[in-house]
Amino acid sequence: MPRKNKKKKHILIYIILIIALIISILLLAASTYRSYSAWQQRHNYFSQQNITIQSWMTLKEINHNFNLTYNQIYSAIGNTSSINNHISLNRYCIVYNKNCNQILMELNNLIK
Repeated sequence: MPRKNKKKKHILIYIILIIALIISILLLAASTYRSYSAWQQRHNYFSQQNITIQSWMTLKEINHNFNLTYNQIYSAIGNTSSINNHISLNRYCIVYNKNCNQILMELNNLIK
């Protein structure tokens, strides 16, 4: 009789592991889809004509897509030291308590 209980416990453990694996795969797939969707939106935006700098863009994207040097960007955002280039303008404004609209205006004037 104890052997049957042992087999049931093993089967239950396998079922739980399989369910956990399936949930993990689904979460990974959802995360991958969100990342791809965000990349696709950014790619589509940068493929358009006459684009302007937006608050969701990172400093690296501004540097790369608008041919502005980091010194120009740092000057416009009011930071003379280098910071994480992967931070978005919006996040930068929140963290450093800056006026994002003013920074956007200054950066967009630099690309004209």
